[in-house]
Amino acid sequence: MISGYLFAIGATAIWSGNFIIARGLNESIPPISLAFWRWVVAVIVFLPFALKPLIVEWSILKENIPYLSITSLLGITIFNTLIYFAGHTTTAINLSLISITFPVIVILSRIFFGELITVNKSIGIILVAAGVVLLITKGNLSRLLNISFAIGDVWMLVAALTFAIYSILLKHKPKMLSIWAFQLSTFILGLIFLFPFFIIL
Repeated sequence: MISGYLFAIGATAIWSGNFIIARGLNESIPPISLAFWRWVVAVIVFLPFALKPLIVEWSILKENIPYLSITSLLGITIFNTLIYFAGHTTTAINLSLISITFPVIVILSRIFFGELITVNKSIGIILVAAGVVLLITKGNLSRLLNISFAIGDVWMLVAALTFAIYSILLKHKPKMLSIWAFQLSTFILGLIFLFPFFIIL
């Protein structure tokens, strides 16, 4: 139980740090370069733990290349790159608009997979929506009448939608595929998709 809470806190800290980095390094490192090197580091960190599962489960990976390619493109190549693009013109706080992915995930799951929207999920949607409105208006609802978005906010909304679709796809991860092999393979595929843009731009 305690380890679960620690992992949750750690994940939140990493996400928050990602937004701060996106904003803090926006003038010194191009977004695509930042995304590329972020995943290079991730591959290096994961390699000692995930290389053996990757080799053992190679046949399963090959059978699921289409699925892995789509999830890699959305969750690795596009999502984080859009965050770093957004960091050029919006604040670190506005980057946290990624929180809108929760209601989007719930709604899309209902539309495409017929999943029930439970009471807890409904409460979650309301709380997230209220939080986003509070963030945008800074506590002053009259701001909604004069609301304007920077291009970075638009990038962030697209990133949120991308992450929502990615999260739904994660529910259909092949059961025979371990989390280590899955993560490392998506990191590598995401880097492959990102590499041409890294070279050109």
